[in-house]
Amino acid sequence: MSRRFRIKLSDPWELGESLNWPTIFATTDLIECADREMGFIFTLDEALPIRSKIYRWCSASERHFGDSFSLMRIGQTVSANLTFLEFKEQIVDYRRSDTLIAIGSIQSIT
Repeated sequence: MSRRFRIKLSDPWELGESLNWPTIFATTDLIECADREMGFIFTLDEALPIRSKIYRWCSASERHFGDSFSLMRIGQTVSANLTFLEFKEQIVDYRRSDTLIAIGSIQSIT
């Protein structure tokens, strides 16, 4: 069962300005949110073309101590560290993929 999420960028400012501060929609197949530090990998509904690269996925981890992604179950927005991963036809090792780092917030919409 896939879950839908809304991702909003807050920093870096230049990135948000260059993209006109988009609301990014994404899905993940993770069903359960635990009350411990964890992360997600999202598939973006629409790829982000930035600086001649195309970013198709985003990994997220909790930004502040005490935040928990489980708060999204009750409709709260959670601050997150975001890492956007570049789309490539074949990724042999994701650690060698180009990444884009940002800060934002995530909210479950389903």
